[in-house]
Amino acid sequence: MFPAQLASSLRVGARTILIIHVCPSLYVIVQWGLLVATLFTMETKSFTSLEEAQGART
Repeated sequence: MFPAQLASSLRVGARTILIIHVCPSLYVIVQWGLLVATLFTMETKSFTSLEEAQGART
């Protein structure tokens, strides 16, 4: 039972390592895209709220 579990976990680990090695650039691109999108939405939200505050002030 234990050797079979070990073999299956090794297989899953090898597949994960393969995926990590094959698409690190894709992963990085996705991470940067999410980061940029988050920052962009935060910036636009703060910008619109600033505009609203200035409009209410004047």
